[in-house]
Amino acid sequence: MNRLAVTLAASFALLAASATQVRGQECHTHPDVTKLDYTLPRLAEKTVYGLPIKIVALGSSSTAGAGATDTASNYPSRLEVELKALYPRLSITVVNKGVGGETVQDMMARLDDVFAEKPDLIIFQPSTNTVLRSQSVEAAEAKIVEAIQRMQARGIEVILMNDQFVQGVITKPHAAVMRETLEKIGLRYKIGIFRRNELMERWRFKDILPFSVFSHPDNIHMNDWSYRCLSQSLADALGDAVKRAPIYTSLLP
Repeated sequence: MNRLAVTLAASFALLAASATQVRGQECHTHPDVTKLDYTLPRLAEKTVYGLPIKIVALGSSSTAGAGATDTASNYPSRLEVELKALYPRLSITVVNKGVGGETVQDMMARLDDVFAEKPDLIIFQPSTNTVLRSQSVEAAEAKIVEAIQRMQARGIEVILMNDQFVQGVITKPHAAVMRETLEKIGLRYKIGIFRRNELMERWRFKDILPFSVFSHPDNIHMNDWSYRCLSQSLADALGDAVKRAPIYTSLLP
């Protein structure tokens, strides 16, 4: 066997071993960091009365599913699967409105398309490309607030999702400031934050997983394993927020 063949064989063996490690890796959802600060009364009401629920995932490439091997493995697709398992008697649809490369300014231009879906909940991932491009956090904040105001004016519940804990994002100078800004917005508008960054940080430092388990080789996007695990954690967080909502809890025995 020549040197090139040996090198290729070794590379394929390494990739196969890595894929096996990821497939067999246990998923820890860490509810202590992903619990939403606010409940979801609209979803709770629909859950109690068995009404259809529609969720729109609005964001950029990590919502669209960059790094996943197929569309069934992105987080909106996986979230629908997890929620249907959690609520098997309900009709639940999760619509993927993620577009790679977009900033919140770009997403603003698509809000009418989002509203046309008549969602009960929007999971809004608005900030990663602002961080990656070192753009103005203040300008992004103004657009995020405008988008939220338009969503809430239509009676739509909103959750904000912060950035991903991967090497290509956490090294950017505006990353921490952008997360703090989302927290401030969430507090002002009583919107839950799904703290994806903190969840993934737990995978790295508490579960002692190498970045290669939950990060795509481009060091920016997630992979099949992390999209699946994130979706499990997000479904659990949504279910918990529904159970804590006044409409739901008032009807519990």
